[in-house]
Amino acid sequence: MSADDGQTFGADVRLIPEPDLQHFTSWQTARPAVAVDGLSGRVYVAMEWQVGSSAEIFVTSSADGAAFAPPVKVSGEVGADSDREPIFPAIAVGAGGRVLVAWIALSRFHDNHGYVWFASSDDSGATFSTPRQLNDAAVLETGSAVALAADGERVHVAGWFEGVADPARGGLWVASSLDRGDTFAPFVQVSSQPFNDTNPVFDWPSAVVDSAGALHVAWTSAPSGELGPCLTTSDDHGLTFHTACGLGTMPSPTTPPSAVSLAAGAQRSLALTWTTQDGPTRSLSVAYSSDGGANFSPLFPVDAIATGSRYDSCVSFTTSGNLLLAWTDERGCSAPKEQMGVPMCDSGVYSVILPHP
Repeated sequence: MSADDGQTFGADVRLIPEPDLQHFTSWQTARPAVAVDGLSGRVYVAMEWQVGSSAEIFVTSSADGAAFAPPVKVSGEVGADSDREPIFPAIAVGAGGRVLVAWIALSRFHDNHGYVWFASSDDSGATFSTPRQLNDAAVLETGSAVALAADGERVHVAGWFEGVADPARGGLWVASSLDRGDTFAPFVQVSSQPFNDTNPVFDWPSAVVDSAGALHVAWTSAPSGELGPCLTTSDDHGLTFHTACGLGTMPSPTTPPSAVSLAAGAQRSLALTWTTQDGPTRSLSVAYSSDGGANFSPLFPVDAIATGSRYDSCVSFTTSGNLLLAWTDERGCSAPKEQMGVPMCDSGVYSVILPHP
């Protein structure tokens, strides 16, 4: 945690009790989800925790970012079903301090298709409602993690889906709630671009609501040859959408963009970060918009301030309006270790503050 606008950070805080670390599903928890209650300052962290032979979704919280409460299981009995495993949580805080959590439950025996689940808490994360499945699994099945955004009473869930009987129904879909998540309207298809299942971990969307109440969803399963990520925007609380792709294009990447992260600041400002791969090295890019995503600035020179293969980035606005960018990279790696059959280095987490454009 940082108390000086990201200039310095305190010591690491362990969220899982040490005797239970062996049950932590490390490969799935590379990106735990974090949300902060803007009124109380309480910090919430959603994560996966291996329980027996199945993962479950847990949430812990802290009033000061130093001492965290024991993790509370959110995913109910979903994980007890041997055909479904809850993974990839998203978390947000809505009106009245309601804590909102969404995740997918993968169907292990059906090509890893999944189901979107949602739960909420009205007592600062001490207890959670019974999880509800949001998508009709007979029509749409998820192929990746979901994004969650909240703005007062309004809650939005976005994710990639594949049509069960009709492939044309595959693409990016959004479901919205106008009553803090008590009920959701049916999912609305906002893009028919097929899900890129060659590397699904990096293709989940990122969603925010800007200072004017517009919903923005950034996504990276761009068509072959697309040089920048896409941004889908709704100015009517999730009823209709318009999309722009190729934002902040980069010269000659060898793969489509991935690992997108989106943040909203004051006066409709947006920050967007993603990675591309050029040969063996992943590069990190950041673009900025001062008009709600209508236009994006040229890229920040992140490559000039970071070395190594960068990936899994995230971006946020500081209280002074600067951009705080964090990422993992493999600088100084000389002996990669094999994880899940892939050579990987022990990664470090790095951050930099970029002045307000």
